[in-house]
Amino acid sequence: MATYMQGQIEFGLLSVCRDPLWALHEHHLSLVKRIHTVQARLDMLKPDWKSVTNVYLSAKRVLQDGTSRPDDKSTCKIPSSSTEVGYSGNFPDAAELMALQQQLITDIAKVDVQICEEQESVKDEELRARERQHDFGPMIHAWLNMLSKKDHNLLKDMMG
Repeated sequence: MATYMQGQIEFGLLSVCRDPLWALHEHHLSLVKRIHTVQARLDMLKPDWKSVTNVYLSAKRVLQDGTSRPDDKSTCKIPSSSTEVGYSGNFPDAAELMALQQQLITDIAKVDVQICEEQESVKDEELRARERQHDFGPMIHAWLNMLSKKDHNLLKDMMG
């Protein structure tokens, strides 16, 4: 931007800003990856955990949504510390991991709502932009012609 002479070109700051929709999608994927990490840890601690909880069914439903599954499962490694799964304190046992998984599912649902709201906001902004681009000149010209035919004095008063 500094290479251009002053007044030669204009830059819009919006083009430099990050799209909030991308940030929401990234946050959604990070939550999904954390669920995979928690599930991998649960598989190690208690292999039969899937059959004893409804949390697994909820997680399975969330992970089967189109964009919920991460592209690269290899990035979902088994955590070596409790902070890697978002848990502070001693390394969590299976019950605590299931509770954490339920919290992650809730967080994903909240992010999904935010994504939908942001998509609606983008649609509304695009609609408003299209409406601002519409040329109302011919319509105004037609109205003025209709007014001039009905009342010549009204049009003269409006013009000045």
